[in-house]
Amino acid sequence: MKTNIVFAMITAIILFSCDSDSADSCGNGAIDPGEECDQDMMVFSSCSQLGFYEQSSPPFCSARCVIDTSGCSKRCGDGVIQVEHGEQCEGLQLNGSSCQSLGFAGGTLLCGNNCQFNPNSCTPGSGNADLRSLYFDKGFLDPYFSSDVTTYSAFVPFSVSTITLTAIPADENATVQIVPAQPMTVSLGSNLITVTVTAQNGTLKVYSIDAIREETSAGKMIRVPGGTFQRSSSSADTSTVSSFYISEKEITRYQFTAVTGLEDPSDTFYSAGRTDPVQNANWYHAVFFCNRASLAEGLTPVYTINGSTNPDDWGSVPTTNNLTWNRATANWSANGYRLPTEMEWMWAAMGARDATTGYLKAFAGSTGTNLIDDYVWYDDSSAYRTNPVGKKLPNELALYDMSGNVWEWCWDWTSPYPAGALYNYRGPDSTTLNARVLRGGSWWDYASRAAVAYRSSTIPLTRESFYGFRVARQ
Repeated sequence: MKTNIVFAMITAIILFSCDSDSADSCGNGAIDPGEECDQDMMVFSSCSQLGFYEQSSPPFCSARCVIDTSGCSKRCGDGVIQVEHGEQCEGLQLNGSSCQSLGFAGGTLLCGNNCQFNPNSCTPGSGNADLRSLYFDKGFLDPYFSSDVTTYSAFVPFSVSTITLTAIPADENATVQIVPAQPMTVSLGSNLITVTVTAQNGTLKVYSIDAIREETSAGKMIRVPGGTFQRSSSSADTSTVSSFYISEKEITRYQFTAVTGLEDPSDTFYSAGRTDPVQNANWYHAVFFCNRASLAEGLTPVYTINGSTNPDDWGSVPTTNNLTWNRATANWSANGYRLPTEMEWMWAAMGARDATTGYLKAFAGSTGTNLIDDYVWYDDSSAYRTNPVGKKLPNELALYDMSGNVWEWCWDWTSPYPAGALYNYRGPDSTTLNARVLRGGSWWDYASRAAVAYRSSTIPLTRESFYGFRVARQ
């Protein structure tokens, strides 16, 4: 019993002594267990080390060996969202955000201990940033729209100055931004448009469109300098033409419909698209286009039919032989659009050079050593259809498809050339002849018919999937 009493007394003395040492340790200059600091001994020397954003005075060690943070302010966990310090949320405060606003399909948005959103409980949103459709109210896209194609050209008629592009996303939860805002004013030439689709989960997809407003109703016109050239094997057979303008490319399907307001006459089975030359067009279609384009641009129309230069007065474009339309007259001093004469066409196809031998060219642009396949759509290169204008190399005047693609109507009634020198020859002035001249060969024909001197002709009413035209002006 005595032993137990002594042991208890010794234990009490030891415990008392330990408690006394613990109480006296604050202020001893050492951070003991249970202390945050002691005098100058501090693990943290700034408010930021303690998780605060702002500091008016540094933290210090109080007399109780506790860090005094009265000079520190604003930290994650203080119940206030410190947006200016990058906090997104605070506890249950989400600052109006949700899984859906972050691009997720649904779920419950949580706030993490670091005052940042924790989306682990959100349901992933759609990543579909495709467009379902993309179209203009005027003009059209090339190539045809496909959600996988992100770069387009768009062709806008010369007469159009304002367009509206509409873009509809494939996913209704995606958003679309069009720059510039629609509707938009289009200048002549290039007009760049971007369509940015943002999917529900934030995925982006950008579609780019270059909306090209034509310089004229017939596209770009190229000046052909006047000149004198040999048109046949006889050096005495020369032709002189005054300077004129001719369209850089054959009139396309979209240009034809935009200018005339008529249905596209082209046989689409033999066409790659609306940037192909208009085809299945007869001579009557061509003169109708010319006067329509002239009136649209405030130019003096060249052709008169039945006493009028206004195609509204001419009636429907004939599909059978029409004597009234065959008697069309041309005002050669007018500044409007017209078909080139056969001699103008030939001089332009020659590149307005090589005056004595140019008529021997195997195709427009030929140097005698270059390849016809680089310049001409003919039976071996065309896939047996028309192809977009301007895709082959041009001739010396930067004229495209002067050989191949489609035969091109000229003004002239056909007949053998008169012998000797000719000046601004426009063919025989007679309606007793029944065929108009065609030049240049086509996608259907042998390469030999692409020759600059090769002539063809047919009656004006004829429509074929390889007949088209380009236009000229004074």
